Amino acid sequence: MRNLYLIFAFCSLTAIANAQWQQRNSFQLSYIDNISVVDSNIVWAGDQTDQSLSVSKDGGQTWTRNNYQPGSFAGGAFTLGTFSAVNDSTAFIIAAGVDAAGTANNGVFKTINGGKNWTKLPGAFSAASFPNFVYFWNINEGVAIGDAYPNQYFEIYTSSNGGQTWNQVQAANQANGNAEWGLNSGIHLRVVNGTIYFTTSGGRLFKSSDKGKNWTAINTPATSNNYLSFDFKNDNEGMVVFSNTSAGEKFVYTTNNGGATWTPQTGGDYSFLRQIKYDASRNIYFSTSNFGLAYSSDNGATWIRHPSFINLSLGALHILPNNKVLTGGWGGIYYSTNYIGINPTVTSAASSDKNKINIYLSDNINETSAAVPSKYIVTYAYSKGTANITDTIPVSSAMVDAVEKNKIVLTTAEDLPYDTITVRTYEIVSSDGLPVLFPGAGSRAQFIKTANTGLQDITSYGIRLYPNPVKDIVHIDSNRNIAGVKIISVTGQTINVYNNLNHHIGSTISLPLNMKTGVYYLQFTDPSGQVIETQKLIKKD
Repeated sequence: MRNLYLIFAFCSLTAIANAQWQQRNSFQLSYIDNISVVDSNIVWAGDQTDQSLSVSKDGGQTWTRNNYQPGSFAGGAFTLGTFSAVNDSTAFIIAAGVDAAGTANNGVFKTINGGKNWTKLPGAFSAASFPNFVYFWNINEGVAIGDAYPNQYFEIYTSSNGGQTWNQVQAANQANGNAEWGLNSGIHLRVVNGTIYFTTSGGRLFKSSDKGKNWTAINTPATSNNYLSFDFKNDNEGMVVFSNTSAGEKFVYTTNNGGATWTPQTGGDYSFLRQIKYDASRNIYFSTSNFGLAYSSDNGATWIRHPSFINLSLGALHILPNNKVLTGGWGGIYYSTNYIGINPTVTSAASSDKNKINIYLSDNINETSAAVPSKYIVTYAYSKGTANITDTIPVSSAMVDAVEKNKIVLTTAEDLPYDTITVRTYEIVSSDGLPVLFPGAGSRAQFIKTANTGLQDITSYGIRLYPNPVKDIVHIDSNRNIAGVKIISVTGQTINVYNNLNHHIGSTISLPLNMKTGVYYLQFTDPSGQVIETQKLIKKD
C-alpha cells in the first residue's frame, strides 16, 4: 500500500444538528492565528501566510476572502501583526517590513473595503520601529504597540480619530520596558472588559485600563513569551500557561490579585495546552493547540480534551457576544453554542492504489453527501524555481465503501504523485446527519511517501511546523520529545542536522543562510535516535 501525506480541510454549508459543532470554509489557505470579532455577526479571520483576510457577516456561517491587492503589501517583504476590525468593511492592521521599492514602511494600515486595499496611516512608528499590535475599541479609539528594544520603553501610540493622528505614550506614563519586545500574534494580546494586556519577551504582561494612555507591568512566573499564553476573568483573576524548561514542560499558574502573586496548578496534564481564552458566559477556560480543543471548569487545575478535536490543529479562539464559541483551524472555521457537542471525525487516510484515496472516519457516512466528486478538491504543492506551485488533481468519482460504511473512496482522474496531497471537501455528514469534522495538519490523517529519498512512511505523531512555507525560522510544536532534526532535500541530500534539542512541546530552528528556495523534508528523531516523523517543508525567499 502506498501512503501519502494528506491534509484535510472541511466546509459544511448546511446547518445540520445545530447542537453539534459546525464547520465552514473560511477560504484562508493555512493556519488561522488571528480572529477579530466585531459583534455576533461580523467576524474577521486571517492565517499565517499574510496574503488575505476573510470576513463573515453571519456569525461564521459564510465567508468572503479578500486578497491583499497590489499597492498594499503585495510585492513587499512585510511581517503582518494583529488586525482589529470595527465593522464589516473597516479594519486596522500592523505591518513591519519594506515595500516593493525596498523602502522601510513600518506602521498601522487601514482598510475600508474588507481588506482588499490598505492605506498607511501617518504618525505612528518609523523605519527603525518594529510594531506588533493594534487594537481599536471602536471606529475612533485605538492603540498601536511596538517593541521597546533597543530602547528602554515600549513604542506605544493612541488615537482618538480613527488613526488620522497618533499621540505617543511617554516614558512617564508606562512601566520601564527593559528593552524587551513583543511577538506580533493575537495569542499575545488580550482585551478584557476594556482593559488591554500584551506579553513581553521577559515574560511580563503590560496592562492599560484607559485605552492605552497609561501602562503598568505585571510580573509572571514565565521567563519569556515564546510559549506564554494568558487571559483574565477580570482585573484580579487570571491565568498564565507557559514553558520555561528545555524539555518544554507546561506550567499553569493563576492569580486572584491582579498578578501580584501567582499560584501553581498541579496534578493535571498540561502538555497539550497552548492558547488559552476565558469564556465569561460559561466561567471556563478554553485552550487550542496542535492537539485540538480542551477546556477547564476548575480554574485550570484539570482539563478535558474534546474528543471531536483530538486530530485537529486549532489556532485563534473567540467567544461571540451571543455566546457562540468560534475557533480557526487550517482554513476551516468551527463554531458551536454547545461546546461539548460530539461530531464524527477522520481517523486515518491512505492511498491503496496509484489513483485511489481512502478516508476512514469515526462514524458511518451518509452516502448521498459523500458521492459528489465536485465536493472534493485534491491538490499538491511543489517548487519550480523560486515559485511555489499548487496543482489540482481532478476527482472522477467518490463513494462510500460498500462494506466499510465509515470509509470514503476517492478515485482521481490522474495518478497521485509522491508528494503532499491536500483534500478539501464540502457538506459531508454522517448517516445520522452530523457534520463531519475534517482535520488539518498535525493529525493522524497525515501520511508521507517519498519515492526518491528513501524516507520511511510514518504516521504523524502530532508535530506542527509553522510558518510553512518559511523564510528563515521554523517553529515546532510537538507532543513528542524531539532530540534531533535533519533537513533533507528531495534528492536525499542532508542539508543540515540539529542535535541535542531536548525539546518537548515547543522549539525553533534557524534554516541555513545558504539554503535555497524549494521543497525539503524535515526528519525528526527521539533521544534514542529513532525516526518518529517526517514532514515536508517549503523554503521561500
